[in-house]
Amino acid sequence: MIKSVMVDGAEALRMMVDGKLAWGLPVGFKRCKYLESTGTQIIDTLYHPIPIETRIEFEFTEMTEVDGTVALMGTRKQANNTDDGSFNLFQRVTGQGKGFRLDMVGGGWYTPPSQEKVKCVIDVNRDIISFGDKIITNRSGFHLNGGMPTDGSFKLFSFDTAGKYQFSSATIRIHSFSMYNKDIPVIDYVPCIDAAGVPCMYDTVSKQPFYNQGSGQFAYELMA
Repeated sequence: MIKSVMVDGAEALRMMVDGKLAWGLPVGFKRCKYLESTGTQIIDTLYHPIPIETRIEFEFTEMTEVDGTVALMGTRKQANNTDDGSFNLFQRVTGQGKGFRLDMVGGGWYTPPSQEKVKCVIDVNRDIISFGDKIITNRSGFHLNGGMPTDGSFKLFSFDTAGKYQFSSATIRIHSFSMYNKDIPVIDYVPCIDAAGVPCMYDTVSKQPFYNQGSGQFAYELMA
């Protein structure tokens, strides 16, 4: 469904893509179904999460088969899952099976029933984490009471420890990514390629593209 609307006095397009309202991209940009990391990419959102006010919503498809625990997104002050300045999401593939570890003061494990385009919501204020239809709270060991205090900006596809990027990162597809502060959108990323064909996440809030700051290139599939 495509509708024409007025935005800031200029004509723009908005459309429903996979059930999500996506504002039109700049001229020459093309919408992608996802950006897929090969494990060495990272995007800095430049946003500093605010304690008890931040909500994160994203869709991902798990791709990695590498044994171990690898960084997916977040930021932290030190390599310690009890660090009260941490917010990290890890992807785990070990002899114990697949799953995700979330550190938000402490840590917890969860394995979603499907690894294909899973919708995840992390809402500190409402004390809720959900993977698809599954809702997890403190009682399941995720320790949300710490809020999301962090001095670092939030990273995607990996994270940093005390300002240094970690590149033992997940191979994963991100289909969408949004962050809210007190329910007001602060980031709304649309995976796309720019006019030169370079993959990026276009933020419909700041109206700016965000590019890979690691090595290699994102894989992607254009939206039909």
